[in-house]
Amino acid sequence: MTRDSRSERIERLIIDPRYNGPNTSGNGGWVAGNLARLTSAEHGTSGPYARCFGCGLARSDGLRIVPGPVGNDGIVATNWTAPLLADTGDQLSIKATWAALDCSAGFAWMQRLGTGTPMITARMTAVIDQPLLVGQRYTVIGWPIAQEGRKLHAGTAIFDAAGKVQARARQLWLIQRTC
Repeated sequence: MTRDSRSERIERLIIDPRYNGPNTSGNGGWVAGNLARLTSAEHGTSGPYARCFGCGLARSDGLRIVPGPVGNDGIVATNWTAPLLADTGDQLSIKATWAALDCSAGFAWMQRLGTGTPMITARMTAVIDQPLLVGQRYTVIGWPIAQEGRKLHAGTAIFDAAGKVQARARQLWLIQRTC
C-alpha cells in the first residue's frame, strides 16, 4: 500500500492473488474489508474523532459507526448493530438515532477530500421513519451531495436488514478554517 502524502489518500492497495475475484480483480469483500480496516485504522483510537459518540473507537459507550468506501464516488457504508445504551430500553432514543445518522456524512466527504481535512457538522435535518431497535442489524450509508467552498452538503440513511429506510438525514458540514 502506498499513500499520497499531500492528500492523505490511499494510492494503491495490493491484494495477494489468493484473495482474487473474477479474473485479475480482487474479491470485492476482501478489498472492501481491507479498505474499511485501513479507514478504521486511520480513524482509530486516537485523533480528533476518537472520542466521538457516533464514530469514536476509543470509547465503549458510543455507537462506534465507522463506514468504509463503496466505490470511488464518496459513498460510504457499514453494517452496524444498534447497541444498548444507558438511556435506552429496546429502542435507541431520538438523540442517539440522530447521532447514528451524523458521522457517515463526514466519512463520505473524507473519502473525497482526504482524511486530514478538519470538518464539523453545521446543520442537520432528519426523519426517523421507524425507531431503531437495540440488537438489530442495520446498514448505515453516507454520500456527498455538493461542495460550495467550505460548505459540504451530504446525505445519510439507515436501512434495516430487508433494505427498508428506517431513518434519513440531510446535512451541512463545514471545513474548519485554519489560522
